[in-house]
Amino acid sequence: VLCPPLHQYLKNLYGSPTMMVVNGTKETLVSAEGTTQGCNLAMDFYRIGIMKLIHMLKEQVPDCRNSWYADDSTGAGKAIAVKEWWEALQKYGPKMGYFPQPEKTILIIKDPTKQDFFKSLFPGIKVTAEGHRYLGSFIGTKKSTESYVATKVEEWVQDIKDISTAASSEPQLAYAGFYFGITKKWNYLLRTTPDIATLLEPIERVIVDNLLPAITGITPVSETLRDTFALSPKNGDWV
Repeated sequence: VLCPPLHQYLKNLYGSPTMMVVNGTKETLVSAEGTTQGCNLAMDFYRIGIMKLIHMLKEQVPDCRNSWYADDSTGAGKAIAVKEWWEALQKYGPKMGYFPQPEKTILIIKDPTKQDFFKSLFPGIKVTAEGHRYLGSFIGTKKSTESYVATKVEEWVQDIKDISTAASSEPQLAYAGFYFGITKKWNYLLRTTPDIATLLEPIERVIVDNLLPAITGITPVSETLRDTFALSPKNGDWV
């Protein structure tokens, strides 16, 4: 048992089938699959359940580095190792409730001249040398990465403009939405995608030109004032 306290709690909660009432009738259904919608431990339940598959894959294919985020699995390494990992995932995954979907799987390669080879090696899987989005980041060539970041920056700039519109009447609400919502997206992108800081310059401009004046009523926002607003929370942080 990987986590005895969690095991006992989940056993008490899901140890017997759940009675589900059919809306508008007196009929009931007995469900022994999945978790209750909204259950706070659903993610922990899944994580514990998938650990056996993850450990098995690492033992079966030690040369393939794999990482997981919830049900998103990733394998990285040389072609043969990744091929073995993919075959093992298809073989053992369904037995443990994990069903790989080739049509939703992306293979990123370094050499664009070998696309035909990899397509034959991984039938049914999309092969690209340009790269692809991975979670909230991007893996691929510099050009494709910059294109992806530019698209995201355009979205965030528009989001900030929308929030700025509401900031004149609801400054606290606008700031909370900005700080706890939008900023977390590009902070993650900056942590996981190297050398893209300069691409986020439009965000800085819209913060200075739109958001801060809307929240504070001060315009224009001087460089000194902008530096003050950029302090850490314990020192009076704004943005």
